[in-house]
Amino acid sequence: MKKQLKLSDFRPKLPFNINYGMADIEISRVLKYPEDYQFDFDVFLPSKNKNLQRPLVWSLLQKQELILSILKGVILPPITILQKAERDVKKSIYKVIDGKQRICTIISFIEGEFPIIVDGTEYYFGDLSKDMKFEIGGGGRGYLRSNIGYEYWNNPISDDILIQWFEMINFAGTPQDKEHLENLKK
Repeated sequence: MKKQLKLSDFRPKLPFNINYGMADIEISRVLKYPEDYQFDFDVFLPSKNKNLQRPLVWSLLQKQELILSILKGVILPPITILQKAERDVKKSIYKVIDGKQRICTIISFIEGEFPIIVDGTEYYFGDLSKDMKFEIGGGGRGYLRSNIGYEYWNNPISDDILIQWFEMINFAGTPQDKEHLENLKK
């Protein structure tokens, strides 16, 4: 006789709180106030002496398609970040667990590093209308939907737990290099 499956059979118990889709990150605010907000795109794991995140791997076409998807109103999957709260620091540090390629693409487009192509014509961020800029400023209504975990100064999250969370959510998009995932576990 088969055992009845429950959600708890599939959902690992992580030792920290996560707000699923309840918080949004406004990229334009992060760019405008770098003294108050900061993305950590590498997420250094001291016990492993390596970064959780791989380098940027998206092609120009993938970047352009993301921007065009935002403009078409496609709902992007949420990014996953760990918001680190320091004891006496007001700065918000967002450790990017999943979404580095998307966030970096949006930022590099805003900063004029590549164009989108519409009907054979190149358009940079500066060429767009105000409402289009607003949509791209964060990935739909000016924000990126986010799953946010919280790490507090007096209760740090171990590298192994971060790797477990990373592996749990990183199953789609541009596939992870198996060597990178295995190397994280060493």
